[in-house]
Amino acid sequence: MNDDPQNRPTQLDDPYGATSIRRSDPNLPAVNEGEARPGAFTPPAQVGRFKLEKLLGRGGMAAVFLAREEGTGRLVALKLMDPNLRGDPSFVERFLHEAKSCASVKHPNVVEVYDYGDFQGWHYLACEFVDGGTVGSLLEAMGELPAALAAELLTQLLQGLSHAHDSGVVHRDLKPENLLLTSSGVLKIADFGIARSADNSKLTKTGMLVGTAGYMSPEQASGKKVDARSDLFSTGIILYEMLTGKNPFASDNPATSITRILTNSCPPIFEVKPTAPAELETMLERLLAYDADARFPSSRAAAEALMPYVAQRRSAQPMLVAECIKNPKDLKALLDSQSAIALVNEVRGDVEGNALQMNHAAIKLFFALQLDAGNREARMLLDYLGSKMRLNFGPPQNPKLVELEAQLERDPQNTLVLTQLAQLYKAEGNILRAAMYLRRYLRLKPTDSYVASQLNQLMGERSKPATLAGAPAVGTAVLPAPGPSTQDLVRGVKTGGMKAPRPSAPTGLSTQRPRSTEAVAGFDVVQVEAKDPRKAQFAKLGVIALVLLVAVLAFRKLTRSVDNVVQGSQETTEQLRARFDPGQPPPQVDPVAPSPGGTEPGAGGVAGGAEKAAALYNSALRAENTQDYRAALAQYEEVMREYPKRSQAESAAFHVGKVHLALSESTEALTAFDDFLQRYPGSTDATEALIRRGEVKAKLGRHEQAVTDYTAVLEQHAASPLVTEAYVLRGEARTALNDPQGARADFALAQSRCSPSDPWYKRAAVGLEVLPKP
Repeated sequence: MNDDPQNRPTQLDDPYGATSIRRSDPNLPAVNEGEARPGAFTPPAQVGRFKLEKLLGRGGMAAVFLAREEGTGRLVALKLMDPNLRGDPSFVERFLHEAKSCASVKHPNVVEVYDYGDFQGWHYLACEFVDGGTVGSLLEAMGELPAALAAELLTQLLQGLSHAHDSGVVHRDLKPENLLLTSSGVLKIADFGIARSADNSKLTKTGMLVGTAGYMSPEQASGKKVDARSDLFSTGIILYEMLTGKNPFASDNPATSITRILTNSCPPIFEVKPTAPAELETMLERLLAYDADARFPSSRAAAEALMPYVAQRRSAQPMLVAECIKNPKDLKALLDSQSAIALVNEVRGDVEGNALQMNHAAIKLFFALQLDAGNREARMLLDYLGSKMRLNFGPPQNPKLVELEAQLERDPQNTLVLTQLAQLYKAEGNILRAAMYLRRYLRLKPTDSYVASQLNQLMGERSKPATLAGAPAVGTAVLPAPGPSTQDLVRGVKTGGMKAPRPSAPTGLSTQRPRSTEAVAGFDVVQVEAKDPRKAQFAKLGVIALVLLVAVLAFRKLTRSVDNVVQGSQETTEQLRARFDPGQPPPQVDPVAPSPGGTEPGAGGVAGGAEKAAALYNSALRAENTQDYRAALAQYEEVMREYPKRSQAESAAFHVGKVHLALSESTEALTAFDDFLQRYPGSTDATEALIRRGEVKAKLGRHEQAVTDYTAVLEQHAASPLVTEAYVLRGEARTALNDPQGARADFALAQSRCSPSDPWYKRAAVGLEVLPKP
């Protein structure tokens, strides 16, 4: 296969059939008749009723120009075939085939063809000019797309494909560069140059490879006959790339890409982007199925399956695509921050739950920090769970893990190694990697309900892939009711930091379902079968005796030296944070020496103080959320007084201001916010503190000072989710200052950032109504 772009007539350097994508460049010179460029043909100034204005791009077969249609004055993208190719009937036929294929598909998500033909020997194709770049250029700007944006673009792509397939056209060259975007946020499929239609199959024949290597389906890469389901596989690759920023099959060598496709070498999305929503993970499983029969039966079925997930997000952010095109980096930060906040809100109540709930909470909090490393609450709660559950999301500590992973790389389907890895990572506290290997195991043995139940102990609902509407889940197993975890069974038994000796060889993970669903579901417990009931009874007594012995030893050790216990059994906050985020320098650990007015070290050392500070802060949060403001205020102030150098003290100082504001104690709230912003200017809560302080100043009639605070938010924290609120509040303050023009601009900006159903949109509408008519 010749991969030279000059010999691939369907690969054009323009957005309408492109190997690379760029918007119309205003710095490109206008086209003048008789103008010659190296390696390019010279076009006439006008082709039929289309007057050429500037070059958009060129490739081996054609060039695309921005042109204006006489009479209507509308701008069009005019593709002209290289006149040097006119003598080859196959090139002419392919060019006309693209025009006919695209013209036969009329749909909002397909580039519209206005005209095509031959003008004085110039073969041309005139289609709509799309001004918002491509999915490829959006990926370049954002790195990887937030899930909500990827799902919206995927839905539009599937809707356009559905109409093309209903018209008997299979695209066969789908890729991000062929998906154009209007500035209003509409995706349009372009470049039907190698499309296969029901009435025209002689352009290619069996065994001939056409398309772009990294985006082919297995049947296309092997030269077999393709149908509409081939486009679905290519769509799956595009979705994978939107979510991760990488094509899983891409290579500089097309032969390598094809080999990866034919050997199904695509890392599961969970291992590359674990924060991807379960609904999109299920969608990828279906779209990227190696066997075409295992994919969705049609693009329409795929779009309908995804629609419930997308519809919910469309109502909240109807202009999502357009906003991301206009301001990609800021919108990505905003969307990721919103997703992180949603994850924290989801699991906040699970932090003090049972082992299953805490596992679930820890993983979701880790995901939240992957999305927004600056989310202080997620980091604080994860630190708390880490010290409580001895978690470790960092590199492996046991050399046996490195050895087993090397063995797995040589034999990826070795289920025994997979279970051993899962067990050892669980023992280290890395429940995320333990879950990863259990998921790999279930891909090989999807009916193993016992291993599925073990995965459920780690991941909660994530272990059972979401089922899209009308689409059965792939690789799911029936999950038995989870039994008590090991932590539930030994909760309250002090071990004094003593660890069980690590076995010289890892114990294999039993893949047999336990005889009773009441047996321990955690996979770090070795199952013992005792045929003789008396032997079983003796075994139980032996376990009880061993636990009691450990408890006695722990008590003696504690009475000898509390400090030695802390040093030997507890990790410092610094070590925990370094393990959670190995790429970041650990924050400073509070000194052990007593602080003036603080009793933290006497509360059980560094680790004990951390747990007590977190527990007290969480109790204050619950009181605030239930509107027990006086109790919340007392507990926040206790955190600040007793643990002044803990991270909880910083958050407590911020919440003191919020509680005073909720109690309508404006003077106290203003003092609290002033103090907080002075002591913690770099806090992640500083943005909201500025807004709340502005609210207090507005209540006190200090509207000019309130405008100053809101303006600081808009200028210094433009990517914050609170920007919409800041615009509305500044608009209200400007209304009070008799500045209707400024207020009107603020209300309009607020409404441009949210949907009509959003409360801030409605509040902005009320603000606009009270303003005098312009």
